[in-house]
Amino acid sequence: GEFVDSLVQTLYLCPMITGLSFVRNSEWLLMHDSDKENESDDQSGLMANLAGSLPPWVSYLTFDNMLSDRDLRALVVILETMVKVSSGDDFDAELDNRRPSDLSSVGQSRGKFDSFSIRNSCEITRESWNSFFKMLGQSGPSKRGVMRAPLSCLKCLDLSGNKLGDEACAFVLELVHDKDSGCNLEQLDLSGNRIGRAINVSKTLRSYTEYYRYNQTVGSASATKTWKSSLHTLILAENDLFLGQGALEILAMLKHNALCLRTLDLSNNSLEGDSYQLLASSLLKNTSLVRLNLSGNKFSAPLVDLILDHLNASDADTGLSFLRFEDNQPSLTESQRGRLSSLFCKTRKGAIERYLKDRDCLINGQTREADSNTFDRVGTELDIIDESDATLFSRSSFLGKLPSLQDPNAIEEPEPDVGDNMITVLFSAPLVFADGENCLHPFEKLDFDMERELLWQCLKEASRDIEVSFDTAHHSRLLATLTRRCSCLHYSGHGHTQFLPFEDGMGGPNWFNVDDIKELIVRDGVAPFKFVFVSACHSGLAGETFASAGVPHVVCCRQESELKDTAALAFTRQFYLALAVGHTVQESFEQGCKAVRATPNLRDPDAEMEKFVLLPKGGNHDVPVFKAKPVREWPKQPRNHHLLPSKSKRRSSLVRMRSVMGLGAKSSELSVRNMMQEDPSPTPPQFFLGREVDMFYVLTAILKLRKRLVSILGEVGIGRSSLACALCHYINERASTMSEIHRIYFVKPRQGGRNITCRLLVRQLLDQLEDVGKAQPIDEDADTESMLNVICKSLKNDKALVVFDRTEQVKKTDEGQEFPMILSTLLYETKQVKIILTGEHPLGIPSIGGQVEHPFNLGALNFSNTVKLFTNLCPHLHTPSDRRSLARQLISCEEQKGESEALNERMKRIFDMLGNGVPSKIEKAAYSIKREDLEELKTELSTS
Repeated sequence: GEFVDSLVQTLYLCPMITGLSFVRNSEWLLMHDSDKENESDDQSGLMANLAGSLPPWVSYLTFDNMLSDRDLRALVVILETMVKVSSGDDFDAELDNRRPSDLSSVGQSRGKFDSFSIRNSCEITRESWNSFFKMLGQSGPSKRGVMRAPLSCLKCLDLSGNKLGDEACAFVLELVHDKDSGCNLEQLDLSGNRIGRAINVSKTLRSYTEYYRYNQTVGSASATKTWKSSLHTLILAENDLFLGQGALEILAMLKHNALCLRTLDLSNNSLEGDSYQLLASSLLKNTSLVRLNLSGNKFSAPLVDLILDHLNASDADTGLSFLRFEDNQPSLTESQRGRLSSLFCKTRKGAIERYLKDRDCLINGQTREADSNTFDRVGTELDIIDESDATLFSRSSFLGKLPSLQDPNAIEEPEPDVGDNMITVLFSAPLVFADGENCLHPFEKLDFDMERELLWQCLKEASRDIEVSFDTAHHSRLLATLTRRCSCLHYSGHGHTQFLPFEDGMGGPNWFNVDDIKELIVRDGVAPFKFVFVSACHSGLAGETFASAGVPHVVCCRQESELKDTAALAFTRQFYLALAVGHTVQESFEQGCKAVRATPNLRDPDAEMEKFVLLPKGGNHDVPVFKAKPVREWPKQPRNHHLLPSKSKRRSSLVRMRSVMGLGAKSSELSVRNMMQEDPSPTPPQFFLGREVDMFYVLTAILKLRKRLVSILGEVGIGRSSLACALCHYINERASTMSEIHRIYFVKPRQGGRNITCRLLVRQLLDQLEDVGKAQPIDEDADTESMLNVICKSLKNDKALVVFDRTEQVKKTDEGQEFPMILSTLLYETKQVKIILTGEHPLGIPSIGGQVEHPFNLGALNFSNTVKLFTNLCPHLHTPSDRRSLARQLISCEEQKGESEALNERMKRIFDMLGNGVPSKIEKAAYSIKREDLEELKTELSTS
């Protein structure tokens, strides 16, 4: 549905989001209960489709009271299909021949999760649960392939509140405690599942401990002690374990680390009785358990005393550092709490000492003498360290630095040629084009953020020494790419049947035909690129052009509809990930096509696959493009990025130091992304549209006409601030081609502020200069003139664009006459600073600082864009088809309005109802229109 598509596209833009949780709250449950008669099943499978469409970095998924029986069955089918289709037999054979260390480089990670939670879903049947459990692994002896089961890589599984029962919970535990099952769970939550007497659960755990670990009956280690389950956290809270002896048996298995858990939760099970005295002896002979939760039970005071006395008096090497008795009946006394605290001090101190000793042994190269339990104990001790510091002490943080772990016979591979492992991405998004009569028309707006983030994330996930740069599709930047001997080119932009539109640097297009492209890129009869990716509508001609120019590998994206659809995202991501880790072009292309076929929400996957073409047809594409070495972190940081200033004397110096260091850390990434700065202005509205021609006129005044003072004028709500913000972002993303501007400063009155003074605006501008290290800090109480002098000195020779937003608020104050004087000083004392004002009226002064104000009057949106904005904002139009249908009807009637006077009057009335082209009024009309009025409008349009 629309929700799934919108959410997935948003997630591709936000790679920092790695987990999703879907929870039905109490309000939904009340509404659901009151409307059961009208319940429909139109949304069944929606959550399942979502799970199959997520980007690979979303590895934590939670469904709380969300999945029905049908949803779970659909989820199983989709995940199984994704693994079968996107891997294929040939790909599986290739995996079987790879070393385990190479598996992370394959890149097929969609549908692979680290954590999966299905909570409070009591309506799911046992048969559906069994099909889900089989995705974790296969019980019993079998050939354990590489990642055969869809969820075999799962580390954490939460099944709380599902009322599974003893038998189903035992089945899951059997999978994780079977060496040949392929299940790799580390944390399992089975709380709230009515295990009760736990006959099957205790039987399963007992079979594991007797066969693999320690036979309690014989009193000796098992003869087959060669394997240990990956499970280290088991939660069995709220399972009515008081009904049987299951809890006693589990506690007994802790002795001699037979059940080698680090965390065990038996809370809220109403456990009671003297038989639990065995807990003391079990803990004394256990070194692996770190956390034990016994809260919400009914242990008597003498029993608690017995447990604490044994643990405090013993010199045994116990690792227990957290023992909880909250809400016990009866409550713990002050004396018992004190002995519990002293126990923690002793055990935690010992744990840290053991950890430091083991770490020193590893760092000193004594790893060969350490047994296999050394690493397990190090990992166990880390559990007592706060999570925020865990990365400082993780095994990978020092094991990777040990010289003894490196291969002394490793042979250095020859360094690749300059440019072999480089990708240049050219984005083309001109604002307007002129027709035969020189009338300007807007290009359809393209949003490259998703594609940029997708490529960035692919290379980050591949972690190879590959250099990437994003640039504007300008002829000078293409020549610069050739000069740097970059081997790979990615073009994304508008398509044309005869041309490949580049940008002219002023907001307009530069039409490149076939001969222009060949003449520009071919040198000495040879094309310098090894690989070109063309992502545009009608890109077949451009692809053929590159191929005929001698490029050995060209991928075209022949899309006739929306450019950034789900299929294109899936293909691009999988293709570049496979290509980056060293696969051949043919293999990467096939993997991209398989990813498209495995995408759940496509109506015709085969038709979507045909959009992608590999050229030249019949060429030898069984060669890799990149031969890059793995890197610990991508992108590689500059060598001196860790150096800090020696001193910082004042708070202002600290602020400036942080800003400078922040710029240092981000400057390399900003230059790679072809941006001047991170946040040039507030973000334009989500549905900012219809202003391409207006942006072009303002940009022309600044860049081509070289006007230093431009005013964007119009009534409140017409979109002046939005236009200025959009213009700032457009300029900011073209740092390499718009050389007239190097920095943008956006100054606006505070929202809702009444006492807007010129001093506040000047102070805000000065603060921005201090933040980027351009100005020395001055006293907070400095007057306007002093601050203005500092600003002018800082900007004297800078190519800066200063935007003063909503200047009518300053003009309405008593200091309204002071604002033109500030502008005059700023223009006089600087050479290349340009100023944009937004307001209701021009300044009305012939000359300001030697410059003549260039006013631009911003008009209303035309009827077509008014309709588009209204349909995008109206909450009664739920799907894209509803919005397109209404927009098509309205625009069609508007095109025919000249046929009759009655039709003209009706369209004027509709235009007035939709807000007369004023964005603020359109927004108000969209949110205030009643559903009945909207349906009446649809009926009127359909009958006309």
